[in-house]
Amino acid sequence: MTLRATLTGMLLVAGAAYAGAPKPVSIEDAVTASAQVMKVDVPNRLMTLKTDSGEEFEVEVDPVVQNLPQVKVGDHVSVKYYQALSARLHKPGDPELPTASLDAERAELGQKPGVSARSIKTVTVTIASVDTGNNVVKFYGPDNVVRTVNIVTPQGQTFIKSLKADDKVVLTYTESLAISVGPAP
Repeated sequence: MTLRATLTGMLLVAGAAYAGAPKPVSIEDAVTASAQVMKVDVPNRLMTLKTDSGEEFEVEVDPVVQNLPQVKVGDHVSVKYYQALSARLHKPGDPELPTASLDAERAELGQKPGVSARSIKTVTVTIASVDTGNNVVKFYGPDNVVRTVNIVTPQGQTFIKSLKADDKVVLTYTESLAISVGPAP
């Protein structure tokens, strides 16, 4: 929840290139990691992994992973995580209903384990107050819970100068995760 609140704040702050003309903005981040399989304990659903830096750790493999028997010592596990938050001023007449979608796929039975999932959530928030002196924005969504965000980026601080109470901002949060297991390169 803290990450989402931070991203929401970053989104509100990233705003426009200059005051008076807020433009849609997007903040993106991607993280990748990989590890080598050192040990596979199929009956206990445990796997020992070793990172590129040499750190070894054991993970419990969820029963939803149907292809654990296909994993062999020496295989590589790759994880890719992506998140993005975008914001734009709400146009009068546009719908304000929150939307959410979730797509997921997993490897077919008998293949090496793998999964991908993507979630997209959009919500319109209402600006409760803007304190440009302290770079603080308060806003609320459909749940009517007021959230306070400290604006830290210069672009965001410029953007909030154009916001006022009762302005509406559309926030879209996208998150995706992909995990795959393959032979050593």
